[in-house]
Amino acid sequence: MYSERDKKIWKQRLDGLYKTQPEAVQIAREILRCDEYNGWVNRETCITAMHLSSDEDLYRQTLTKIGEAGGGSAAVVVERWVKDHHTILHHEPPNRLPRNWCNLLADVGSLWRVDWEEVAAYFEGEEAGL
Repeated sequence: MYSERDKKIWKQRLDGLYKTQPEAVQIAREILRCDEYNGWVNRETCITAMHLSSDEDLYRQTLTKIGEAGGGSAAVVVERWVKDHHTILHHEPPNRLPRNWCNLLADVGSLWRVDWEEVAAYFEGEEAGL
């Protein structure tokens, strides 16, 4: 996964090479764009933010967790909270699993590609807008 800073650096380098190697530059640009999903850094980040913001209970819990971060990293707090629920769900009997968490984790698939900084920034913007 490329950060926005990395993408800007590569874009500048590619712009300089375009005159001499246009085909290679086109391929590199496609590689840099391949992970983006609906304006988010990747699919997993988009789906995580979508579930956390579209379910009222999860939305309020997420804002509470971000508020609990205080001066610390909201991204770390949200990541730990979601991953703790992921671990708990693997040990619960199927009839006791909260549907909203099951849906989130089933749709996201793997949490390792979620950009927690981007998710936290989205909710911090939401919280500021309230």
